[in-house]
Amino acid sequence: MPQEFSRTLRVAEQVKREIAPLIQRQLANGLVGMVTITGVDMSPDLRQAKIYISCLGGSVDTVVAALNRSRGHLRHHLAYHLRLKVIPRLSFFHDTSLEQGARLEALLSSLRDGKTS
Repeated sequence: MPQEFSRTLRVAEQVKREIAPLIQRQLANGLVGMVTITGVDMSPDLRQAKIYISCLGGSVDTVVAALNRSRGHLRHHLAYHLRLKVIPRLSFFHDTSLEQGARLEALLSSLRDGKTS
């Protein structure tokens, strides 16, 4: 029996698929470097979307601020491409899980080598 996915997960994945190329094509300028969408959390009523990003190049705070300033344009794009009754409000956040994972990996490797910090 195939695994079933909730509507919030399906809509979150659709939002991710629609916004990722738009950020790369239309918002790629000197302010917004290479941005990767690492996750999208939808509210149960599908009215809010928290979009988590990681970026290379540029200040993370500057990139998040630039994306939050352009969320109206991104939301308009979603309204055109998604078949939803209500288009979610977008909020961008920096995803720190990659940095935390690298820090944990460094700690584990130092323990394996017999060094403690």
